[in-house]
Amino acid sequence: MNLQNIVFPKIGICTEEDLYFKKLRNDSFYDYENGTLNVVAGDIIRFDSYFNVFLADRWKKYTNISSLALKVRGSGRGTIKVFRYSSFNGMELLKSCDVDLETSGTDISIFSNPEEIYGIIFFEYNAQITSNIVSGEFYCLDNPVNDIYECMADKLICDGVTILARYN
Repeated sequence: MNLQNIVFPKIGICTEEDLYFKKLRNDSFYDYENGTLNVVAGDIIRFDSYFNVFLADRWKKYTNISSLALKVRGSGRGTIKVFRYSSFNGMELLKSCDVDLETSGTDISIFSNPEEIYGIIFFEYNAQITSNIVSGEFYCLDNPVNDIYECMADKLICDGVTILARYN
């Protein structure tokens, strides 16, 4: 079940790119016309941003998710690193995978044990060749019992823009 989409800037909504991703070099760019993040070889794009971090503690509190995975769609070859930040352990590298991005999606399992699901989860992409990222999502392999959308809207501390952007 899709829990949270990776979102990108949209003209007319918000084009402040640092709210979506951070790039190491200025050669990489977001193509607004095609909805594609173009990453030059050697650049690193981090999704530790306001709109794209996964707040695992909140999802765990209001749902019964027992697994978490990441899917990234695009083209190119690079390394995806998944990190967790928590007050317990600080910053941790959870996964590092060399991937060939595909338009159908490249899947990375993050957690299969519910006790491991906590903290703030995000990923970075290090392009080995020029690459494009078009979409992605955090998802779980199970179907949480609680009504996720109702919980998110009623109980999580976030503004309406965040909810609309993540689920549209």
